[in-house]
Amino acid sequence: RMAVEVVLALPDRQQVYRVELGQGASVMQAIEASGVLLDAPGLVIDPDRLGIFARRVRPDDTLHDGDRVEIYRPLLLDPKDARRRRAGVQHPHREALVRQQQRQQPASHAAADDQNIGVQ
Repeated sequence: RMAVEVVLALPDRQQVYRVELGQGASVMQAIEASGVLLDAPGLVIDPDRLGIFARRVRPDDTLHDGDRVEIYRPLLLDPKDARRRRAGVQHPHREALVRQQQRQQPASHAAADDQNIGVQ
């Protein structure tokens, strides 16, 4: 026999189930034996969203003693899209900071900047 954990991360908590299975049991057998499907009505197991210690696995992969089967939720927002959105949003005070820096800049620097000449 071997002991494994099945973990489901919910938005507000993490559910951990400990199960004992026979040698050679699969990821899906552990999920079924855990009872997670009964505790989370409507949960659909996406075969592409399963892992063992953050390493992606298939439902039919064989488990080893001490494995931690993780059931991942779908992303609400793609991380790349989130970064793009943040990059596109201007800091609310950015324009005021730029104007303030321009007012504090010495006149000789401002004139050189206007003529596109570097002043050091």
